[in-house]
Amino acid sequence: MKIVVFTASIGERRGLYTPSRVNRSVEYLAFVDRRIDHKVWKTIRVDRDPDVDPVRQAKKFKVLADEFVEADASIWVDRHCRLMCDPVEAFDEFVEDVGVVRHYRRGIFKEGRACREKKKDDPELIRRTVDRFRLEGWKPGAGLFYGGFLMRRHSPDVGRFNRLWLNYIESGSARDQLSLPVAIERSGVSAKFFSRRRRGDFFKIRGK
Repeated sequence: MKIVVFTASIGERRGLYTPSRVNRSVEYLAFVDRRIDHKVWKTIRVDRDPDVDPVRQAKKFKVLADEFVEADASIWVDRHCRLMCDPVEAFDEFVEDVGVVRHYRRGIFKEGRACREKKKDDPELIRRTVDRFRLEGWKPGAGLFYGGFLMRRHSPDVGRFNRLWLNYIESGSARDQLSLPVAIERSGVSAKFFSRRRRGDFFKIRGK
């Protein structure tokens, strides 16, 4: 099984975190808009779109894993996160389509309020996104997962999940954690929900 770990850094100036445990049988790819030389990450230069917010541009690489990454399975890690696990060992832990780590807030409505307070995105877009899901019957406490780490087995089912998730992001907030639980549930993919207590086994957030 070919496994690829990938990330994106667009519109930023910081470098890339070196994974804690590098497996030489795994490919590490970074989509970047500038020159970065790294001993682990293979960088792929992409053109910065001046008409698109760099956060949203990076989301396409993140979400459409089956389009941008040639692999049987992949792990996405946000640029501000450090991968702590051996990717091969991580995939030995589950047989589902998607693997995510539970978030301590447990629901998208609480997350939406926190994102508005911290100005993580346009407050109106955040409000419209969570209000849409509320009107569609999404329940408080129905699940929230860290968006900085995502495991996927590349399959037609996961491809449909990817595109549904991207649709939610493009029509609403760029804070993909808000739509991730909904996309998992409504796409019908099988998912492994790792306990939030295991977050440190998989990734660490810069400064936390």
